Amino acid sequence: MHIGPGTTDGELVWHLVPPHDGRTLCGAQVIGSPGAAADSTDRHCAPCMVRFQQAMDAETAR
Repeated sequence: MHIGPGTTDGELVWHLVPPHDGRTLCGAQVIGSPGAAADSTDRHCAPCMVRFQQAMDAETAR
């Protein structure tokens, strides 16, 4: 998880970053290291969460 601007409103949100990838699931630019500015927000990136849910659904469908 990394903090970065949201894709819709630019407010800081948590983005999902797969291990060993360095890119968020939604393709947003992130700030610093994981957990940087951790107390800045408790919001999560909706596009990242949608892609995560799709990945989980695909995994359980196997």
